[in-house]
Amino acid sequence: MLYWNRFSKASFIVLIYDEERGVLFGEKIVNKKCVAEVETKDWQEFFVQLTRHGLSSGEKCEFGDVPVAGSPNNTQIQV
Repeated sequence: MLYWNRFSKASFIVLIYDEERGVLFGEKIVNKKCVAEVETKDWQEFFVQLTRHGLSSGEKCEFGDVPVAGSPNNTQIQV
């Protein structure tokens, strides 16, 4: 699977699941450069390792309010 950064076609995440080995593989590409690689059998570890670096220099993003599911009145947090 490819998840494109909506602000730049030069930035995306590649997710591959090898069913035979039960391994998840991922790469985070920012401005055509690999900034993170992960290979593991554990989904939680995979997610943590792929996102632990946060935003990379030059990576475009948008900040805004996010509704918190299940909270009274759909409380929002700033991210």
